[in-house]
Amino acid sequence: MRTRNKAFLSCAILAGVLLAATGVMAADPSPPTSCTTTNGWNVQAEGPTQVTCVDDPNAQCTEIVYAVTHDDITAPPDHVFTLVRAEAELTEPPADSSSVFPVCVGDNVTQVGLFACHEVAVRLNEEGTTRRFHVQARGNRAPLATSVVVKKGRRSVGSCAIVGVGLEGLSPFQNIQTVETVTFKECTVNFFFNALTGEFEDAELAEGSESCDFFETTVDKLDLALNVPVGTCTTPPCDLGIGQFGEGYVATGDGSCTTRVIGGRVYTWGRPCP
Repeated sequence: MRTRNKAFLSCAILAGVLLAATGVMAADPSPPTSCTTTNGWNVQAEGPTQVTCVDDPNAQCTEIVYAVTHDDITAPPDHVFTLVRAEAELTEPPADSSSVFPVCVGDNVTQVGLFACHEVAVRLNEEGTTRRFHVQARGNRAPLATSVVVKKGRRSVGSCAIVGVGLEGLSPFQNIQTVETVTFKECTVNFFFNALTGEFEDAELAEGSESCDFFETTVDKLDLALNVPVGTCTTPPCDLGIGQFGEGYVATGDGSCTTRVIGGRVYTWGRPCP
């Protein structure tokens, strides 16, 4: 059973220990959704999204659409390529077309996919004159960093890193979480993270800790102070100001009250607390 006791929290921490982190949380590992190739083409990804497969109205596919433009070139690019996991079953472009090149070999003109044996090079087909290029694979597949390659003219070939169709399993359409469990002085709190991106999502008391106090609020409600002279403040407690960002733990009171700052939020729990 999950128990939650939400309350407004504005506290001054009078302690000689500051929160451990001075920067934001680790960067989101999700692949970029836009990039600029080394020969100046701008690529914007839409997706991955879950759609009906183009060849089967009863099946679900994962699709990404790449919009390719150039600030100085009005004509469309000659060719656009990407790299897709070898085990992915493509429906667009059709897997049996000449647009999908063998593993380890790739395209014989641009060398895209040469020596890449875990993925295939795919030449994308333009949607009319819109400069939109589709790649679609069966099933629910997670996003994964890949490359888009744009060719214009005989000598101009450039590439950049962007989101692509990745592994089947953890899907962008599923909310799968991992749990970090923290126990202190008979009180246990579960912290939930997105298993796909690693982002922090939520926290609540674990089963068996229902009698513990538990409060949460945003970090801008946290007021820090030190019980020693600081700067122009000669009469403690000295106010350090309102919280902005950070990550870390601090214990207060008689030692049974714990505060954690994570993901822009403040969680305080204990028995009793404060």
